[in-house]
Amino acid sequence: MISSSLGLENVPSDSPDRALSPKLVEVDYPGHGKFLIHATSRMIEWRASSFLEKEPTTIEWISSLESDSYLIDIGANIGIYTLPSALFKVQHVIAIEPELKNYVELIKNIELNEIEDKITALPLAISTSLADHPSHIFLTKDQPGMSCHQVGVNQDFKLNPIKEKRVKRSVYCISLKSIVNDFGIPEKAPLHIKIDVDGIEADVCESLFLSRAIERVTSLQIELNPAISSHQSLIDKLHLYGFSFLESQVNKAVRKQGAFKGFAEYVFRRRVSTEVYKAFPEDIKTKFTPVSHQQSLEASNHLLGLPCLGGFSPSIKHVDHLCLEKPQRVSLWPPVFILPKVFTSVETYSIYNLTSRSLNESITFAFETDKKVGVDDSRRKEISFDALAVHCADYKDLLKSKFCKLSAAKFLLGAMAKALRPYATRRSDLFTCNLTVLDCSLVCRVRHFVDFQGYYINQHNDSPDTLFTIILPLRYGGTATSLFANIPLGFGQHSPEFRMIKKEVSRGNAIKSSFGDNQSWLDPGIDGCLYRLSSPNDPRLSLDSKVFSSEVSLRHGDAIFIPNLNCVAVNKDGFGSLDYDLTSSGHGLFPPLKDLFRPVMIIDYVLLSKDSEHFSRPERAGEVFSPLCLMSEFLR
Repeated sequence: MISSSLGLENVPSDSPDRALSPKLVEVDYPGHGKFLIHATSRMIEWRASSFLEKEPTTIEWISSLESDSYLIDIGANIGIYTLPSALFKVQHVIAIEPELKNYVELIKNIELNEIEDKITALPLAISTSLADHPSHIFLTKDQPGMSCHQVGVNQDFKLNPIKEKRVKRSVYCISLKSIVNDFGIPEKAPLHIKIDVDGIEADVCESLFLSRAIERVTSLQIELNPAISSHQSLIDKLHLYGFSFLESQVNKAVRKQGAFKGFAEYVFRRRVSTEVYKAFPEDIKTKFTPVSHQQSLEASNHLLGLPCLGGFSPSIKHVDHLCLEKPQRVSLWPPVFILPKVFTSVETYSIYNLTSRSLNESITFAFETDKKVGVDDSRRKEISFDALAVHCADYKDLLKSKFCKLSAAKFLLGAMAKALRPYATRRSDLFTCNLTVLDCSLVCRVRHFVDFQGYYINQHNDSPDTLFTIILPLRYGGTATSLFANIPLGFGQHSPEFRMIKKEVSRGNAIKSSFGDNQSWLDPGIDGCLYRLSSPNDPRLSLDSKVFSSEVSLRHGDAIFIPNLNCVAVNKDGFGSLDYDLTSSGHGLFPPLKDLFRPVMIIDYVLLSKDSEHFSRPERAGEVFSPLCLMSEFLR
């Protein structure tokens, strides 16, 4: 008998692992056709005969896949789901099977059904922690068709250690993000992933989040048991990235008894309200699933475009500063800070959902300043505040209480002055005393945008009217911004940090970046470097530079604060002999945005001149526009 402790109690009791004279088994897939299985053991014969009964929700999920889609089948075994998917449903399947005898049977079945051109079969293991390294696979039984093998660790499918010695083989591991990114799957094609690896599902999936490859995924089916902590954590993380499952589907799939009690196939999709779905560009729609009202009631969590439980915290109205923690410096040039805890996670998610619900009321967007070469405005939408007010009547008041206060502007000015003082020859004279500037009003402007996948803004500085800007990503894991810097010649005289930077640049560490065909968009030269503020799940400051050794935390609800050195209020002469070029430092979004869509709040503190036609206008439908004080009073 097969040990039930290894999770094999669902197979027939008459020694299913016993050898069997090889024979062909014809498997019926009702409504689609038949396929053949080469059965060399009773286990394989059982897999063929139980195709429709063993995992009915898997059959339903496969039947829903699009004809132009791609499927990654991790833990393909002998191909019982790989074969019908390739024959009758999807355009191509990448089948992953690390156990050698199962892989041999998989190849036989592919050849038997004459679909070699529709399946890429790989004898590899998928792991984030072991990626690009050899490891071992510990076998449940050294026979074809068996499952519950474990990669890397001698444990069972519930992740409990096994003390007994088991047969093991060498296996090479790669990450799932490598399969998604490097195996020719078209960017725009629907992509589905099936994961059945008996325990290490969280490790298999982790690279998707670290690399943003999760943005390319349309749906996932994963066998999980929420009683296992790493499985519950994976469910929670998928929720944060916009994926939900239906309670009815999981209840149908869950095992009610036996060693696998509590396990079920979870089907995760980005389920959205129909109104939001209609507002998406056509090339984005392949990654989302519109839901009916009944499905919205069944969905586990995080339905985009539907009301969020919890709402806004009333405490926002009484906060006199942007945050209680001091800004965290993340870049020396240009000076950039993280403002921690501008909003709580619940508040950020509420605003994110509110913005998404208002997407169908977006305003045609165009840059107010001169057009940047290559910028595609069609990938950005500005959200109307009139639409936001429909869903939250007091939302504008909440924003004004947070940002449109003189205390908030002074809080930011203090950080800006501290950032500039090390480079100033006259520390008391950082800002201009020009009467024209002092006669301006300081205005707070708050706007909401949604940027879609592929959007980018080339390196730029804000207009001279802008004193400083706050960028607040509203989506968990959303891209914050990119920072561009050309190291000024004078920095080596003023800062030990920049002597270190120039040393790193001379070694080539700060300019190594690979953007494929997009490389021509950025040619920083030997003194240039590109920084990127990364996602909360990979919180290092720079992905393309080794300049800073310390890691910087960027959490959900944090904002990016960027002083604008191009502002007319900044006294350039006060920097003395510092040789810098504003055109070679700044911020933007580069390379093109990987996020499917990125709701973002942008808060500008702007100088409003009496003579300025650009800003002397009433508040528009898409923004909060609130005068604070005269610049002379502000600088005092």
